[in-house]
Amino acid sequence: MRALREAYTESIAEAVAAGTTVVLPSELAAEFWRHELVRSGMRAVREDRIISWDRFKEQAFDLRTDRLPSNRTARALFVERLLSENARAPFLERLVPPASAASAEGFRAQVTRILPALPQGRALPGLLSDDRDAGGRESLVALVSDLKAVESRYEDFLETHHLFEPAWLERLPAYRGGDHLLVMPELAEDYPEFASALSAVPRVDVPVSPLPSLRHFADSRT
Repeated sequence: MRALREAYTESIAEAVAAGTTVVLPSELAAEFWRHELVRSGMRAVREDRIISWDRFKEQAFDLRTDRLPSNRTARALFVERLLSENARAPFLERLVPPASAASAEGFRAQVTRILPALPQGRALPGLLSDDRDAGGRESLVALVSDLKAVESRYEDFLETHHLFEPAWLERLPAYRGGDHLLVMPELAEDYPEFASALSAVPRVDVPVSPLPSLRHFADSRT
């Protein structure tokens, strides 16, 4: 693990010294590596030389909007408010069963994951056919109703906070160019939505991130 950390430190330090902007998956990670380079001997590190993925998106993509892209933090805040509202007066049936409305913590991740894909739910009514059994139709109708309710509230949330959902864009955002090094971008929640735009730009290096292998040990109690 120490060798891995030293390898990343060396790669990031070389990029910063060459004037490249290094992009980390989160602001916490960016702050860590800014301090790590100083601890490793670099005299000073400009804050704009090691930035977070969210800041990179704001700077490097032609989003053609004055709104900021929604991110993991914004989605988490929305879902927290959504589940609180549903706990007070349940309106969800399939995404969060009414019996679980008051303690829906276990549904938080599931609801968060569907937010970028909400527009795709509009196609679900087309699956309602006359030959579908009554139970299946009722279940699908309830799901469609849930998705519409969540999408409506999420749209209001985005409007209120002057945000937009990148996954809802009809066209991929255009990369403005620049000299960037992406470090472990796959850890950014919405990286797949931007990956194709980045893959065509040779100046952007998306490294394969080596991860330590999982080792299994025999149960010492047996």
